[in-house]
Amino acid sequence: MTNSEEKLTEKQELIKEIEKKFEELKKKIGFKASLEDIDDVFSIKDYVIHTGYVREKFSLQLNQTICDYFNSWQNYLIGLIFPAHDYLIRQTESKLFSSEEDKKKIWSLIRDSMKFVSRSSVLMLRNDINLERDFIDESYSFCKAVFIPELLKIVEKIYLNWNSKQ
Repeated sequence: MTNSEEKLTEKQELIKEIEKKFEELKKKIGFKASLEDIDDVFSIKDYVIHTGYVREKFSLQLNQTICDYFNSWQNYLIGLIFPAHDYLIRQTESKLFSSEEDKKKIWSLIRDSMKFVSRSSVLMLRNDINLERDFIDESYSFCKAVFIPELLKIVEKIYLNWNSKQ
């Protein structure tokens, strides 16, 4: 077996393990989102393939993936409101969002996504199936209905600015 065939086999085994652990967790705590839904937003399969293993407590890995997703976007959004003085690119982009209304919208996205990150911390300290179920379903719903559509408006505005012939 070649090296690429071995890697493909490892990926396929990881995906089977993700599917199994996901279904076990879904059955145990009763959330509604499917693996395809979760993977579409939070890229759980890529996260597991990147790390190379599925944790025994898969719920912790899933929660971490969701939090990492929010944290990466929060860092980007914070940079739009408070650009680093030595990062010219973010300073340029932040000028597109200099109105109070824009800053409030961005801050609202940060605040609302932080609710999920902080809730995840509570989940780690409490063993509450209801909290965990709600965390998964509500973080997915929030992303699909609010977070991603608002992010798209922001990044499209940035793209159009960089793409303009000024």
